[in-house]
Amino acid sequence: MLTMAVPEFEEFLLPTLRLLADSREHAKSQLREELIREMNMSWEDLREMVPSGQQSRFDNRFQWATVYLAKAGLIERPQRGVYQITREGQALLRRSPSRITVRDLLAYPGFQEFQSRVAGSPAPRKQKIVPDLSPPHEQLDAIVRDINESLTEEILRALKQCSPACFDRIILLVVKAMGYCGSGLGAQRNPLYIREEDSGDFWASGHGFSHPVYFEARRTRSPLGWRDVQSFALTLEKQQAQQGLLLTTETFTEDAREYAGSFRKRIVLMDGREIAKLMINRDIGVTLHRTYVVKKLTPEFFD
Repeated sequence: MLTMAVPEFEEFLLPTLRLLADSREHAKSQLREELIREMNMSWEDLREMVPSGQQSRFDNRFQWATVYLAKAGLIERPQRGVYQITREGQALLRRSPSRITVRDLLAYPGFQEFQSRVAGSPAPRKQKIVPDLSPPHEQLDAIVRDINESLTEEILRALKQCSPACFDRIILLVVKAMGYCGSGLGAQRNPLYIREEDSGDFWASGHGFSHPVYFEARRTRSPLGWRDVQSFALTLEKQQAQQGLLLTTETFTEDAREYAGSFRKRIVLMDGREIAKLMINRDIGVTLHRTYVVKKLTPEFFD
């Protein structure tokens, strides 16, 4: 049987409703297992997590599917953790829809009311089509991804424009954050600066002594290719280091990554976007701007 990646949220709506078509009460755990089989989910699919890492993507979308169907009045919860189809749900299935979308749910007053509360505006008198119809949790995740993507670009621009001394200091912090260098890094390293005035290229190199690693960071105007990695590998041999870390504010070509992977010593490649994302995750050059706390019900508390 073929498997597929976790479908988009709306693809959960019709299969979930169909599994309740017998009008019987279904426990949430039972419904979940039936949906896994219905959607041909593999073990790998079920391990895929939402960006927060707090829940699997499948469980998150299954949960929101039941919430949306219930808000539209197509299913009900006669007791906690139990679902059952309603007359409205049966009526919708009798129309033999090929799929159910959030726009379809907006035809139901209960769902319109729910959407207006989520949007923070009064309930509309007529059907309201909102631009983003995904669950609020996914909308929030998408917003955070957009903010971090914008921040990544800002960091990249700053890395390319800062002074050589500032760039070297940042690289030291990045290498340390990766676990390659100890706390005494500043006293253990004699940085080497090389500038090519014609190209505008600049790079810094040195040793991290908590591990035998040689690292080099290049600030160039074009992607690094296999010849750049080959040159780094030769330097690695001269330095008698067993592993190397090559960083760039640009990207690596495919053949550069292939060369690094085939070299007999370990060479780690880190491009500009990876540097920027690590700086965000390790709070290097960034500060906390705003925090949102999202809470959820603890069902066991009410047992």
